[in-house]
Parts: sequence; structure tokens; C-alpha cells
Amino acid sequence: MNANARPGCQSAVFVLFAAACATPDKDANSIVIEHTDFEPSNVRALIGSNWPTASGSVVSPDSQGNFSAPGRARSVVAFVDADGDGAFDRTHEPMVHCRLESARRWRCPLTRMRIAAHRVVVKRFADGRVAPVGDQLAIYAQRFLPVGSPESGVRICLRNDRDVCAANVATPFDAVAGMEQAIPPCQLESKVKKGDPIALTVTSQDASELLEIRYPPDLELEVTTASDASQYHVKGLAQLPITQAILWLGDSQGQVLWSSEQSPRSLSIEGRSLDATIPGERVSNCDGCKLMLQAAHVDDGPNIGSYSETRFIISTP
Repeated sequence: MNANARPGCQSAVFVLFAAACATPDKDANSIVIEHTDFEPSNVRALIGSNWPTASGSVVSPDSQGNFSAPGRARSVVAFVDADGDGAFDRTHEPMVHCRLESARRWRCPLTRMRIAAHRVVVKRFADGRVAPVGDQLAIYAQRFLPVGSPESGVRICLRNDRDVCAANVATPFDAVAGMEQAIPPCQLESKVKKGDPIALTVTSQDASELLEIRYPPDLELEVTTASDASQYHVKGLAQLPITQAILWLGDSQGQVLWSSEQSPRSLSIEGRSLDATIPGERVSNCDGCKLMLQAAHVDDGPNIGSYSETRFIISTP
């Protein structure tokens, strides 16, 4: 049990655990990581085909301090490898989702402050019908030292309730055991109104700062499915541009058996729409498995980010 969490403070939604990294292609895009607060040699980039996963491709800068990503990559995260293990860990290292600002350039404003409002809407899709499962908000909030480790003595709280603050709690929206600095959904349900800006205070020993973060809008993703002897087909259309997405198949224990990150050509994103396929035998030969589609609109900038995510639990034939 998490000693820092309030009673009943649990999330009913879940995410992808792991996926294989993709093979890079010949075309490369430049990655501009703005990181004046950190030691340049500790900065890394995590490359994914359409979704950032902990087992994606981690790249270091070249001898001139430059980064590059495969031309078809649709997901780049900049982070500081504070513990030197060469792996991406969003729970206790500075990170930011990069923005593809042109056809050939990613921009990543990596700063010491990390405050992100993450909304997850979960739905179940079966027999052509959609049933709502949940709609929750969590706020990840942390400030870091120039070496990339968390800064102690900093309190990040709701401005209208100084008792609701980021703390070391069980990672929201994640079925894998872990701890993270966040304000969990159960503490926000009665304190934050959907659609209203979220006002926060950041207090340290020598300063106090007021911040405002946007309540993430609903992605309003709609899904259709079709199947034949060779493949199972999933299409999605959202009201916001889709910046990242993943389709994955998991067994009843949560073990990922297949994901679109393992087969990058199986999922494509174009503006507000996505198109994904999974081999038909993967679905038909997997009794008790769940097929999950995750799609998100990410608006990440210096210090503050807003994530609108929808997860569809899809019943398969």
C-alpha cells in the first residue's frame, strides 16, 4: 500500500508496459534540445515510431552536440540521464515531449520545471458500441537541480487548496508498480472543474511562484473496426490533432504480446485520424486477451504541458 496516498486513491485505467524499439531508416531529422540548465553530456533523446516507450531507442549527442531522429519517427522525448543508466525514466528525471516544428526539425524545450496536466478518458468498444469507463486527471509536478536530480524543499500545490500538493504517490494511470511526484486523480476530482484553468503555487525556501495550466480538452476520439482472414483493422478520428498513438495486444496478466511499435508500418497518423492493423492470427489465437488503442494530443512547452489521451479497450471477435 502507498503510505502517501489517500484512502481509495486508485486509478482504474492502465497503459502499455513495454515495446520493442524500431529499426531506424536512412532519412534523419535534426533534434534541437534547448537545455541551458543542464550538463549537455547528460542530455538524451528517446525515439519512438508513434509512441514513447521506455524501451524505445535512446540516442546521445554526436561529437558536435547534435541529435538526429529517423525521418519516419513520430515521437521524440528529450530527457536528462541524471543517474547515468542510459535509460529513460520519466518518474524522476527531467523530460519534455518534443514538437515537430517543420518537416525536418524537432524542438524540445527542456527545463528544470516539470508540470503536466494529464487527462485520460477510457472507453470500451464492443459490437460497434462504445461504453464509457472513466475520465480522470492527474498533475505531474516536480522541479529539478541542474544535475537532473529532483530538487528537495519545493512544494507544488493547488492555489485554492494548499493541502492538495504533489507528493510521492503511486504512478497514476500505470499498472506497473512505481512512485512519482504527482497530484493523483482522487485529490483533484472535487477541486478542479473540467474546462477551467488550473492554478498552482510553486514554493521553495527563497521564492514563491504562481502558475496556471490548461485543463486538457477531451480528444473526442471515435473508433471503428473491421476484420478479415488476414488482419484486424482499427481506425480512429479525433477532434484534436493526434500527436502520438499505439495499438497493443495484452494477455489477462497485462503482458504485452504485440504492439504497433514492434511493427511501425502497422500504424499511421495523419492529422486527426489514425489507421492501425494487427495480424488476424494474433487476435484470433489469443483467448482472454485485450486489444488497447491509446491516442493522445500532446501540447508540451517550457515548464508546462497538457496531455489529452483516450484509451479504447476493444473487444475482439
